[in-house]
Amino acid sequence: MRVNWLNFGLLGVALLLFAVLAIPGIAATLLVSVVRWPASGGPVVYLSRTAGTMAISIDVMGNVLYKDLLEVLFLKHSNPYPFGKVGETISYVLGKNKQLGTLSRTGRLLADILNWLDPEHVEKAVRTHESK
Repeated sequence: MRVNWLNFGLLGVALLLFAVLAIPGIAATLLVSVVRWPASGGPVVYLSRTAGTMAISIDVMGNVLYKDLLEVLFLKHSNPYPFGKVGETISYVLGKNKQLGTLSRTGRLLADILNWLDPEHVEKAVRTHESK
């Protein structure tokens, strides 16, 4: 298999952009929420929608970025559904592995915490993803 060195450069640029733009981007969202609030149902509604979108985006990114760490921490080593697939959230992978019975003790704990915050969170993540 051939090494594509360009991927390392692209990763570096992506990480740099994320580091440089994360805080200004969130600040801009706060400002825009105040300016555009009449058209969006109010600043809190706009921020709530944006926060949900950001959470999902970070979740998908984390699933890919931290694939190996997530597998070590949250999965048993017997045929689990793997982390790291582009477009899937950590919650979805936790839900799939909960169905398969391949979550480790810490994986079950994280799934339980997510389900406590949002009832049936990991199960809903599976249903939502698989209905697409």
